[in-house]
Amino acid sequence: MKRICLLLLLLGCWVNTQAQTQIIYQSTETKSWLLSYMQNSGEESQRVINEMLEAISTYIPKPVYQTKITFNVEENIRITRDRNVVNMFVAHQNISLNGDVFYKGFDMTDVIIPTKYDFAASLYRSKGGEFLANFTQQKSNFVVPYSEVLFKYNDTAAVSSYYLVLTSTTFYYDNNSRTRFRDKVTLIDQYYLAENDLKKIDAQLNNIDPDAFEVINSTQEYLNNARKSLDNISGAAFWQALRIENYDPIKLYPRLYAVNAHCRDLQTQLSYTQSVIHQLYYDKALKLYNSKKLNDARINFEKSLSYSPMYGPSQYYLVLIAFEEKRLDDAKLQMKKLFSFKDLDNQIRDAAYQLCKAIEWTDINTAAGYLNESKYGDALTSAQKAEDFCKSIPAYTCNDTIELIRKDAHYGLYNQYVVKAQQNFTLKKYDDAERDANLAVEYQKAHTAYVPDNKAALEIYSKVMVEQYSIAVKRGQDYMETKDYRAAFNQFSKATELESGFPVRKDRQLPNLLKSSKTEVLLLDLKDAEKAVGQNDLTRAREILRNVIEEQKAYDLLTITRLNNSIESLKKSIFSQECENAQKLYDEQISDANGLVESKDFIAAETNFQEALKTTQNNRDCGINADLSINGKKSMEKPAQYQRTLNKIKDYISSSLYEKAITEYNLLTAYYTNNLLNAYGITHLPLHEFICANRFEFSLYGITYMINTNELDLGLYLLRHLRTINLAAKITLSQQTSLARSLALRDFKADPSVNGKLKVAEYTLNDKWYKYFTKEYLKQLKKIQ
Repeated sequence: MKRICLLLLLLGCWVNTQAQTQIIYQSTETKSWLLSYMQNSGEESQRVINEMLEAISTYIPKPVYQTKITFNVEENIRITRDRNVVNMFVAHQNISLNGDVFYKGFDMTDVIIPTKYDFAASLYRSKGGEFLANFTQQKSNFVVPYSEVLFKYNDTAAVSSYYLVLTSTTFYYDNNSRTRFRDKVTLIDQYYLAENDLKKIDAQLNNIDPDAFEVINSTQEYLNNARKSLDNISGAAFWQALRIENYDPIKLYPRLYAVNAHCRDLQTQLSYTQSVIHQLYYDKALKLYNSKKLNDARINFEKSLSYSPMYGPSQYYLVLIAFEEKRLDDAKLQMKKLFSFKDLDNQIRDAAYQLCKAIEWTDINTAAGYLNESKYGDALTSAQKAEDFCKSIPAYTCNDTIELIRKDAHYGLYNQYVVKAQQNFTLKKYDDAERDANLAVEYQKAHTAYVPDNKAALEIYSKVMVEQYSIAVKRGQDYMETKDYRAAFNQFSKATELESGFPVRKDRQLPNLLKSSKTEVLLLDLKDAEKAVGQNDLTRAREILRNVIEEQKAYDLLTITRLNNSIESLKKSIFSQECENAQKLYDEQISDANGLVESKDFIAAETNFQEALKTTQNNRDCGINADLSINGKKSMEKPAQYQRTLNKIKDYISSSLYEKAITEYNLLTAYYTNNLLNAYGITHLPLHEFICANRFEFSLYGITYMINTNELDLGLYLLRHLRTINLAAKITLSQQTSLARSLALRDFKADPSVNGKLKVAEYTLNDKWYKYFTKEYLKQLKKIQ
């Protein structure tokens, strides 16, 4: 029985549910609106419609006022009831347009759909029955292909008959409609414009001659631009947007394919022309060369090489043209370049070697011409040019004539010196004759390969030297009379040298004249030395003195009293000046040392006193009083040692050897006290202040040191110093916690009832920087209390 009741209950619920969702009214009606041109309309929607119709009418063709479009919409009304709620569904669907809807052959119905719409509706009990309510759908977006609106009405009457009627429906076109229409128009226009662009490109491609190698660069540039244009057309948006694969009224795609193929064919032909362009320019240049148009030929051979820089035939003709135009230096450069080419053709190589001979003989003939004109230097220059060129050519042997010309030219230059020397000797111009004869001898020595014998030069040189002997003696005597002793000695010295080398008639007075003149010269040198002493140039004075003593021995002048007296006088002057300099240096060193004492640089002062003492020791014969340097050095020993130790401690700190630094500083403190160094004005800091005066890392170590030595107040002093210099608190974490534990233990021992918060406030003045100290102090005190 229970199962039957349950089934009846479920069945009742199902029936009730079906009743709630049952359609109680449904109506479908197709409505149409006419889109026509209305001039001078102020409404935005009509202005958009006018623009669409104007565009379409232009290409129908038809007057715009006769251009019409019918807009059809299926209006569907459906009413359901859910308990007391009446649901009214109003849908607009199955949209279609007909009439003048084509622009240049393309269907525009997809872009002539309105953007917004609104409508009003009235609800009745039944058609012609009791009026219940009015409803308004405000202007909203019209969604394609299906736009539905829901109205609700609350009805307590137990009826199931209703009728809904739409009293007004309006569709609107706005700027979005305009933009959508314009975008498609633009795509269609681009589609047709692409046809014109393809026609232009194809026409220009037809005018291209791929064999016209002289304009190949501009042709390639045009082809590149044509490919870019074709790529732009191929990638245009209208292909996909207008679905040209389905509708292509002007057969644009086949045309594009054909023009692309034409462009590719031209590029293939042009690439071949580019591959042989160096040969084409060569062929053109060769015709110009054979027509004696050398300048035009040269330009085209150079163009050939610009495309194939290692093309031997073109390079060969550049050499030949330069040679024929008598530009010999350029021909040589071009020939060297030709032989730098790899894989040079044998025929071109053989022709080039023949041309090398012609170039080489040009310089050889020029050199021979200079020989005939006795222009031996120019002949050598031309011969050298010929050799430089031929040696620069691989596997090429220089002509033997070059060496023959060299031999004749060198002998000619040698003989010119000999002839000129003989002429001057005849004219009794002995100095000039000596110069020219000597030049002839030196020239022969420098060129023995070409001038093996210098007998003629030596003969004339010997005759000149015999005459020069008596002239030198006479000139020396004349100089002695005018007291030009240096010039006199030079002449007597020259005559003395000539005696040993040439068959001269010796003058018996010459040895005495040489000694006499040398004595006077040495006395003059000694006077120069005395002047150097007066100028405090002792280096030069001593050098002159050494030279005079050596010369005195060399010329056997040791018994000349005047000379000996002058030498001794100079020695005394030098010694006196040296002592004066030493005394002056000593005084300056003492003065500098005293100044350093005043500035408390005791290390440098000690060094200066030591240097002053060395000055007295190096000049013992000068009798300088050394007391000031000895006493000064002694007085500086302890303060200087203090400063040296302090510097060593600072080095330890720089190297992070803090333990050594503190150990040494403690010893230095005792040294300072024991030796009463305060008397020297030296300020020695207590250890904790010295630590603060250095890098913060030293202070961090110092805190640990003070904790280990149970000097906790000094450790706190160092921690406060780190706070003063604004060191990041995190860096001091270890030191803060260690110091806090030690202070807490000490304070507890002193007073077990110590107030931790008051005590830590005393240490830190409630500064948050000491947060690690504060936390650890209170924690430690809490543990032990």
